Amino acid sequence: MRNKIILKIFVLFGLLLSSNLFSAGWADLLKQQAEKAFWDSMKQQIPENGKIPRCDLKNIIGCVELGNMLFGQGKNQEAQANFGLACDNGHSASCFAAGRSAELTGQRDSAIAYYEKSCASSFNLGCHNLGDLYHQNGFKDKAHGAFVLGCKFKYGGSCSNLGVYANEKNSKTEAIKYFQEACDLGSAKGCFNLGSEYLLKKEFSSAETTFSKGCELGYIPSCNDLGVAQEKAGKKNEALANYLKACEGKYGMGCANYGMLQKQNKNIEVARTYFKKSCDENDYAGCGDLGLLLSEEGKNEQARPLFEKACTGGEAQACNNLGVVLDESKDSEGALSLYNKACEMKYALGCTNAGIVYANLKNEVKAKEFNTKACDMGDINGCYNLSLDLYFAGKIDEAKPHFEKSCKALNNEACYNLGCYYSRKNNIKAALNAIESALKLKYYEWQAFETDEDLKNVRLSSEFKKLVSKYKTLSQKK
Repeated sequence: MRNKIILKIFVLFGLLLSSNLFSAGWADLLKQQAEKAFWDSMKQQIPENGKIPRCDLKNIIGCVELGNMLFGQGKNQEAQANFGLACDNGHSASCFAAGRSAELTGQRDSAIAYYEKSCASSFNLGCHNLGDLYHQNGFKDKAHGAFVLGCKFKYGGSCSNLGVYANEKNSKTEAIKYFQEACDLGSAKGCFNLGSEYLLKKEFSSAETTFSKGCELGYIPSCNDLGVAQEKAGKKNEALANYLKACEGKYGMGCANYGMLQKQNKNIEVARTYFKKSCDENDYAGCGDLGLLLSEEGKNEQARPLFEKACTGGEAQACNNLGVVLDESKDSEGALSLYNKACEMKYALGCTNAGIVYANLKNEVKAKEFNTKACDMGDINGCYNLSLDLYFAGKIDEAKPHFEKSCKALNNEACYNLGCYYSRKNNIKAALNAIESALKLKYYEWQAFETDEDLKNVRLSSEFKKLVSKYKTLSQKK
């Protein structure tokens, strides 16, 4: 039985995907365009002679004109009063104007009241903004109702938000329906979210089509994810172009992804430049990638602040990598704290590394706890270390499935130890199969084959001797 605990060192950050986004976040171009069109139409009612209009119940159009003048001057509170009077007396367009003016001055209740009137007049952006306000204040049911009306009145942003709500309920079919409708109505975010769904389903061609439309509509995260879809489909040159487009649009993920592809192409200095651009845009994974590049060059002190920034920004891989830096400087306590943090963030390798530190500290209970967490999260090294914990605790039958899993993942020592398990069980055929798997994976610890007590049963087999002799000869020829 061999007890070589595995520790992965630094971990490369994977392809960076944007998240499904609600109406907040990156610029909502459709909303900007719709509002601009609205205010452009309202400006037509400003008197050309420059005279200040009279606003009263006998001259409601004067209230609209005066509201427009005041809004254009940035006097939103005064504008809201005039638009409000016009709205209350039947001028429906002024209801949205009053709501927007009130929203800009922080008068939430007034904004909601006027957006409700705007929505009741079938103005789609009024419904959408009403939904936004409800959502921002935690009233999701009311927000959903407003977005339903906004979508019904053909505002794509509302349809996209309904798709996000459906996704939160894991109603994928409904979500895709709304995202498709949003995209068809010109919502770049709708196209982006639809592309995200296709990407999850590995439908790369459909993802590419919808991300492309979102990118063309000016939604920069869609350009980044277009690159991701293309890279996954093997179109690396096209992916590079779209990552670069996203990066030039000040989207840090695009810079990081561009840098990763350049690193794969051995263009290290170009990669370094774009990882720095990503980090400068506060894309924390980009900071982590730059830190990793420096660590690979043996510059841990320069890497450390970058890992710290990325870890503070919520990048679990960076917390793990910072832990490795501290581990290498013999700061086990600091390393353990960071591995724990990465593990708490559901990063399996952090759990594995925490388990290793606990094992080195002779805390077998904690080591097993963290190896179990790592294995449950799918880290094969955590599974292997767990198998060792169980085996040496005398629970060899519990260890067996973890040896099998690790052996299938091409861990040659796990295959060897699986052979030890079967030898102890006197299952000679299974032991020979496992040992041959270890030898095929170049497990050439010849002394162990000759002296390991756990192999004493299988060593009595002539097939065992032939097998070991065969691979020993092969290894010497190479």
